[in-house]
Amino acid sequence: MPMLRNSTIVVLSLAAVASAYAQKPTVSGGPLRFEQAVFDVQSYDVSLNVDTAAKSIAGTTVMTAKTVIPTNVILLDLDTPFAVSKVADGEGRALRFERGIDTIRIWFPQSKQVGDEIKTSITYAGMPKVAPNAPWTGGFVWAK
Repeated sequence: MPMLRNSTIVVLSLAAVASAYAQKPTVSGGPLRFEQAVFDVQSYDVSLNVDTAAKSIAGTTVMTAKTVIPTNVILLDLDTPFAVSKVADGEGRALRFERGIDTIRIWFPQSKQVGDEIKTSITYAGMPKVAPNAPWTGGFVWAK
């Protein structure tokens, strides 16, 4: 019995060490957070300026969605290296936003009800992460 207990402790210790060294999981692709589940994307209109010399990207993405759960805030994914300079509604009015790790949280001045259209325009720029082992490890590739 003491041998089994010691073996269990060793296995649990190894598992703890292995998890500490494990690769950080990506934020996207998992279960949706509440602020991501309150809307259904209808379309994205993405306009990019890719500067290969500077290895940077600047762009604007317009998202059109329908509200499926009443809300006044949504959460979108946007890789951390991109700085957000402007967030606006469909009429061009500035919206309050907060940048998080790989996310952007956007508040609307009035609550959106089920069926309401959500239209946001996000302007951003930055240097994307370079893929250390494309295509298996995420990131951008600048050469063939």
